Amino acid sequence: METTLSAGVQGIRKVLLPSVLINVLSLAVPLTVLQIYDRIIPNQSYGTATLLLAGATLAVLLDAFLRYVRSRVLASESAIVEQERYAKTVRALATSPVNDIKRLRVGSIQNGLESIAKIKDIYSGGLMSGLIDIPFAILFLFLVYYVGGSLVAVPVVVWSFTFAFVWLSGRRAKKRSLSHANTVNLRSGFLLNLYRNILGIKRQANEYKTLAAYKEINQQHSLSIAEDERHNALAQECIYLASLGTSVVIVIAGASHVLSGELTTGGLAACSILAGRAVAPLSALTSLNIRFANMQTSIQSVKALFSLPSYQADPLKPEEDIKTITFNHCATQRFSYLYQISKTLEAGNIYRVSSDNKEVASQFLTTIAGVSSEDAGAIYVNETERNPFTRSVMSSYIGSRSSVLQGSILDNLCGFTPELSEKALHYSKAIGLHQVLTQLSDGLETRLADLPSIPLSQSSIRLINICCQLARPTPIICIDKPELDLDLDTWPKLAEVLSIEAEQNRTIFVVTHNSIFSSLCSDTLTLEQIPTGGQHDE
Repeated sequence: METTLSAGVQGIRKVLLPSVLINVLSLAVPLTVLQIYDRIIPNQSYGTATLLLAGATLAVLLDAFLRYVRSRVLASESAIVEQERYAKTVRALATSPVNDIKRLRVGSIQNGLESIAKIKDIYSGGLMSGLIDIPFAILFLFLVYYVGGSLVAVPVVVWSFTFAFVWLSGRRAKKRSLSHANTVNLRSGFLLNLYRNILGIKRQANEYKTLAAYKEINQQHSLSIAEDERHNALAQECIYLASLGTSVVIVIAGASHVLSGELTTGGLAACSILAGRAVAPLSALTSLNIRFANMQTSIQSVKALFSLPSYQADPLKPEEDIKTITFNHCATQRFSYLYQISKTLEAGNIYRVSSDNKEVASQFLTTIAGVSSEDAGAIYVNETERNPFTRSVMSSYIGSRSSVLQGSILDNLCGFTPELSEKALHYSKAIGLHQVLTQLSDGLETRLADLPSIPLSQSSIRLINICCQLARPTPIICIDKPELDLDLDTWPKLAEVLSIEAEQNRTIFVVTHNSIFSSLCSDTLTLEQIPTGGQHDE
């Protein structure tokens, strides 16, 4: 999908007929003025004047209605394109390799998502309307030449110089826009990371260092924006002066033609109106050039999201069950070391993932679940290699950090999939969560976003996440530290649920240091450290 004006071609086709009618009807006013000055006033033809004014009024009203219809069609088309782009972006982020997404960084992704709405403004509203009217500007200039002769040189010369100046300004704006793209991404990424790590910054008393770093980044960002706004204001003033200058020069030059008898008063008035009508799309074109140049950063951000490679899902067939899971020299990298394992596992068991480095085991668990990509080797399910996206479809992953989304508690329990509500409620009763949730005033229908604070403990939030993932019809379950945030009474209940799931041929991988969950495991996957060269830099 294109990110430039070509994305609005479909909208142009839809408003082509109204645009033609609008420009034809716009001839009514200058022709009426011409007739009034040259024929009606000298001949005192009041009846003809009444008919002309009635016709001109009808034409103006119809013109206003058609402009309203055109603006609504363009707005609707731009909203549709915006929705399609957001859908494509979300699909790209959902199906792309994690490593490719990480290369974009948080700030680039944030700016890319925000830029979709900014780019939409290029091909909707007044800018696109002016672009559609550009071919008719040539017609109006021809009419100015037909009525006023050499007066047509005034708008042509003035707007040639103006457009040349704006075009050069746009080229410089494009360079400035691309140059400060890095500062925009750094600033957005800094703010997002600040919101995420604000508690850690306060615990370490690093507020002053954080403020100093932000001031440096924000100063560069503010200076680049101020420079852009200054040049944009200058270009807009040139457009305004060109419009004003065109009208003034035509009136002055036309007055000399009237005095010499080469042009009538009505012809001068008609030329002035026609020149103004021809100037409108030219003004829109120059404004479009300025905005398009300034949006190069946004366009590049959106293109970066669209260019993300995507995995194709290759899930199991409905009648196919998992029999074996093979790790063929599968490795995950942490700093300067690879942690590798080669092993074949039977399905329907509980396995413990371990490593000398505690963080590596949790990191490798995300690789099994398809949340992140393996750095070497491959993972085979039933002797077929599965990419990370396919594994994410086949797996339920429960991380060590839990959170809830906007919606009711029941929505979070079933993962916003009503078909899973019954199974999720079954698991909530089995691990003792249901009794806690029903004690709330609105029970399972409690709207979390409507309250000033979440009326749930961290233990309840984690259990909601566990129930949601267990309810998904996936053959693989990955749980990072199942004992974390849970009370002692819940441990054996959750352990019993996991044992029942394993008996139903679901393969479970856990990272745990708790004896209750370790005793459930039939085997341990131990990742061995392999140096990859370079210094160990933490």
